[in-house]
Amino acid sequence: EKSLWGYFADKFNVEIAKLSKESIHNYFNEFNIQEITKRQFIALLDDCEIARYAPSQVQNTKMEEILKAASKIIIDVESQKK
Repeated sequence: EKSLWGYFADKFNVEIAKLSKESIHNYFNEFNIQEITKRQFIALLDDCEIARYAPSQVQNTKMEEILKAASKIIIDVESQKK
């Protein structure tokens, strides 16, 4: 989760104090990032929050899924940001 927020902050030049799901909406709209990518990015942040509090067995399984999804979303954002 922290890595996704850090990526977003670096990529869109957002101060850490101003990070929020609303700022994701605003910056993704400003840079014409597709709606589906925006929803997936926010859903992934939600998944990270849930996984953080899950039992360790579930956490390990979920982490693999989250890493794959994060990789795909970052590639999507990189290809769409102009």
